[in-house]
This record gives sequence, C-alpha cells and structure tokens, in this order.
Amino acid sequence: MTHPLLRLIVYTYSMIMESARLMALFLLRPTPLWHKWDIASRAAIPLPRPGRASSSAVWIHAASLGECKLLARFLAMLRNRHPGQKYVLTAATRTGVDYLRQCGGDDIIAAGFLPLDTLHLMKSLLSTFSVSRVWLMETELWPAMLLACRDRRVPVGLANARIEEDSLAWYRRFAWLLSPLLRYPDAVLAQNEAYAARFARLGVAPAAIRVTGNLKSYVAIRPTPREERTRLRGDMGISSQETCITAGCLHAGEGAVVKDALDALKRRGISARCIVVPRHLKDGAALARELGNGTLRLHDMSAPHGWDVCIVEKMGVLEAMYKIADAAIVGGTFDTTGGHNMWDAAQFGIPLFFGSNYRTQQESGDTLLGAGVAFCAGNGRELAGLIAQALRGKEKFQKAQAAFSAAINGKSHSIEDLIP
Repeated sequence: MTHPLLRLIVYTYSMIMESARLMALFLLRPTPLWHKWDIASRAAIPLPRPGRASSSAVWIHAASLGECKLLARFLAMLRNRHPGQKYVLTAATRTGVDYLRQCGGDDIIAAGFLPLDTLHLMKSLLSTFSVSRVWLMETELWPAMLLACRDRRVPVGLANARIEEDSLAWYRRFAWLLSPLLRYPDAVLAQNEAYAARFARLGVAPAAIRVTGNLKSYVAIRPTPREERTRLRGDMGISSQETCITAGCLHAGEGAVVKDALDALKRRGISARCIVVPRHLKDGAALARELGNGTLRLHDMSAPHGWDVCIVEKMGVLEAMYKIADAAIVGGTFDTTGGHNMWDAAQFGIPLFFGSNYRTQQESGDTLLGAGVAFCAGNGRELAGLIAQALRGKEKFQKAQAAFSAAINGKSHSIEDLIP
C-alpha cells in the first residue's frame, strides 16, 4: 500500500510539473526555446509509428545517448527472450531520441522523448500503448512514472542497474517515505555486487536482484562489413590501403598526446591518417590547435582527399568513425576524466589504446587488456610504440581477438535467462 503522504507529495509534484508544461506550451511557443528544448515533444507522449498498433507493449526508457546504445543491446536480448513482443522506446535527450528513432524493426511501435513526469502523461502513455512492463536503464527513477505503474500494476525492472554511494545516502534519508516506490521494481539486473548490495539496502527484495555485469561488455564483436567500410572510407577520402586511426571522445588537452604519437609513428616509418571525434563539440578549436597546423575541421562525415589529421565536429558520428579505423584511441584517459565507453570501438575487433587514467572504465579496461586486445600507454611516445607493435604484429593480435570474440559473443545468453 502506498503511504498517503507519499501519494500527496507525488500528486503535488505532478501538479507543479503539469503547470510548468502548460506554461511552456502557452508562453514559449513563439520563442527559440520552443525548438531548442523540444517542448512540444516533451509535453506529450510519443506518437505511434504508422500501422504499428499493438494490444500490448513493453516500454524501455534510457537517459542519454550512451544509455540508449545500451538500450539497443538490451532490446536484442529481450527480442530473443520474448519473440513477437512490441516495444515503446523513450529517451531524455535529443541525441538519444535520434538514436532510438533509427532503431529498426517492425516490433518498435513508437520511439520518442520521455514525457514530462506528470501522472496525467505517464498514465496516458501506459494506457495508449497498453504497456505490460517497463524497463528503466541504469537508475532512471521518476516519481510520477513509478506511482502510475504501481497504480496500474505494471511491473518495473531496472537493466544495467547502478546506484552510487552518494545517491544511496540521499534515498535512504527519505526511505521512510519513498520505500513503496523504491521497493517496487521486481527485477534489478545490477552491474556488480556493490550495486546489488545497495539496492538491497534500499529495500528491493533480494530475490529480485541479479548481478549480470555491465551491459557495455555484452557486445557482438564483429568486423565492419567490407562494403560498409569501403563506403565510409570513401566518404572520408581514405583509400582501402591507408592506415586510419580514430581517436574518439577526446577532450581538450589530449590532442597534444595524439600529435606526439602521430609524430613518433612517422619517425618509425608508419604513415597513418587520424580522425579525431571530440567528446564535447566546444573543444574542437582547442583540439585543432593542439593537433597542429593543417588539421582539417569537418562538420559532417565527408572529406576531400589529401588530409593527414581531421576533426569531425558532429554528434552521433563516433560509431561510424570507429568502423573505418584500423586502430582506435579512447579519450578521457590521458587527462583527469577517467575514460569513456571502450566497447564502442572494441566491438569492431580493432586494437584499442587508452591512457593510464581509465578509472571510470576500470572493469572494461582490465578485461580488454587481459585479453590482449587493448593496450595502455602513459604518454604519446608510448602510445606510438604500442600502435606500431599492434599494426606490425597483426597475426598475434588477430589470434587474441579471435579467442576474445568467441568468449564475448557467447555471454549474452546468460543474461537472457534472467529476464522475466
């Protein structure tokens, strides 16, 4: 039973959100913020795709682009587990929504923005699509959504679930009030034992919690098909014989490390073209200065022939740029950031390189290093040496990659058996 005070608080919260929605609809329509904040889409439920009505659907929600990529992997598992099921996909950011709208399959009956968290919109979404279950990626807990699901007895699960210690402390401070909602998920697929223990401390039933590992590592490792690789390389002005290195998610300050590595490779007699994809578009100018004169700055995946280093300053291109690479460098590891998703590149079966600060990707980094398919460098010169070693020792790398791919590609079946 829901605590009466909790219900009152959620209703009050919902009314405030609903008032904000109505004010935005009436006051911001003629302003630039209308389009910038995607107000029309956030103030309503996603539109069904034409001709894809369903008597029942599973709703999967993720926050931003990174979580949406994990959503796609989890969706593949759900499809194997429940053939014939229909799906509604939502995200909280524009880049995430754009990614979800590109997901193919007749079983996706709608893909769009997460509506504003009001009881009216949440109940409308659940009713319109006859939602039979909700899956939330990581820790996307929304009060009105959870209460609406509870009232309609729609089960809620957390996939790739995680909760940090500071968040746990905040939730537990209000556990006396929030416990009916925090305990509601009937399936928590946690990334590791520490996260699982924290969900248990929140009151989630131990029987509902399973440790599945990080979905980032549940990838199908496959080289890019030759036709697609040739087409993407042609668009970027790169021939099939040329060596291409993609440095993804680079931060300002890391361009100097890449430049040192490229210069050292040249001294070793290795000529390589390098594509840099910034983590933040605002870092483009700084990275261009660090990479040196002649760096080509692009705003799309199209380039003339004859360049050595280019920066692609466009959202959503990282995967395509990894697909055409012979080797990849993961940014955020040569500064204080702590790294970014390594599996975005590793899934294409190419050698992976990163700096010594990969603390936020520790599990993934150690797994890849242990398999001999990734290499860790402390600076640009070390990076060049490792790249040269991998490129010249292709047979050794390919042997390690074949064994690693066989092990990784068989992992997804273990989690499918845990999905209700």
